Amino acid sequence: MSKYEFLLQVEQNLKTRSEVIGASVSSLICVKNNDTEVYGISINFNPEKVSPVFYVDRFYDDYCRKKLTVDETVDSILASYKALEAERVEHSDVSLDFEDCRDKIVYRLVSLKKNKKYLEDIPHIIWLDLAVIFTVVYKQSDSGLESIKINYELMDSWEKKPSDLLELAKENTPRLFPAVIKDLSTILGVEELELETDMLILSNRQYVFGAAAIMYDDIPERIADIVKGDYYVIPSSVHEVLILPTDHVEDPEDINCIISQINTDCLISTDILSDRAYFYSRQEKRFQF
Repeated sequence: MSKYEFLLQVEQNLKTRSEVIGASVSSLICVKNNDTEVYGISINFNPEKVSPVFYVDRFYDDYCRKKLTVDETVDSILASYKALEAERVEHSDVSLDFEDCRDKIVYRLVSLKKNKKYLEDIPHIIWLDLAVIFTVVYKQSDSGLESIKINYELMDSWEKKPSDLLELAKENTPRLFPAVIKDLSTILGVEELELETDMLILSNRQYVFGAAAIMYDDIPERIADIVKGDYYVIPSSVHEVLILPTDHVEDPEDINCIISQINTDCLISTDILSDRAYFYSRQEKRFQF
């Protein structure tokens, strides 16, 4: 059994356990330090919170050595999840003072159209036809991320505006969530990328709300340099976007049809970002839709 097949088997077995009934359980491939690819399982009971990710690589190694079974792997993941939930309670006194949070404020991209009610209580900035929202990431570990959504009450207590949050997040997000570009077979850091490919995938190293990496100041032009021209951004989910050079597209409307089909057939509702592609003009250095 390959590691990917093992990952999918763990996901399926985990979904049958009573402890995660009502949760969204999904498998994913993440990028850690030195662009190391790791396989993980996310468990999320609340779509408004970032789901913890539990990595299965070491379990797979033991499985190959016949030291444990898939079911024992599921037991270990559930034990880690329970421990993480207990740790969240222990860290309920995390400081929300502005000076303690300012270097932890990051932005994320979500659908504007599909989050009308959700955005009523959340300060946001419109970018294209999407919404830029903000969170405080106060912990990152191999067990996952811990973050606090910034709502109007919290922002007002800081006496700040959405534009103030954006300025901080523009500095913090690329630092805390470095961009990663990959092709179909290779994962490389942006600064190391020298390749010719038909399609690229842009996310961040944690593969959590990685679609926001398209907003990093240097990323649009770096991608234009890689593909040597204009390109389309395909919002495959809130966690990543696909990059397709324009010379590979005959009819842009065909892309929108594919996006709509993926959103309907392949994504859970909380992962959908948009139902249209975005065009980047290298000459004008801006996105259009």
